[in-house]
Amino acid sequence: NASYNIVIWLGVNDLGNVENYYQKYYELATGDWSNHNIYIVSVGPVDDDQSVYAKNDTINSFNSTMSSLINSSGLSNLIYLDLDMLVILWIIMIVVMEFIIIVRDINLFMIKL
Repeated sequence: NASYNIVIWLGVNDLGNVENYYQKYYELATGDWSNHNIYIVSVGPVDDDQSVYAKNDTINSFNSTMSSLINSSGLSNLIYLDLDMLVILWIIMIVVMEFIIIVRDINLFMIKL
């Protein structure tokens, strides 16, 4: 059987059912999708003044509960990805890549001298 990485990223329309979502993820991770990695991405923030469906307090509560449930599940194939942490890692990666490019360019310049 092929193994896949499955990414699930929910929006803000149904934040009151965190336990139901977790139960379904757990069932999939131990059942039909047990040979796949299931990545659950945190719900992203909203502009509290513009959002019709949810406020950031509700989103933070949903994310905190989902993170706790997944991290305490004991399942190695059910993984919670914190969007805030992903953004931070992405920014670090860009900074590191820019540094590598600058160092490479300096080295190329020095070689030409």
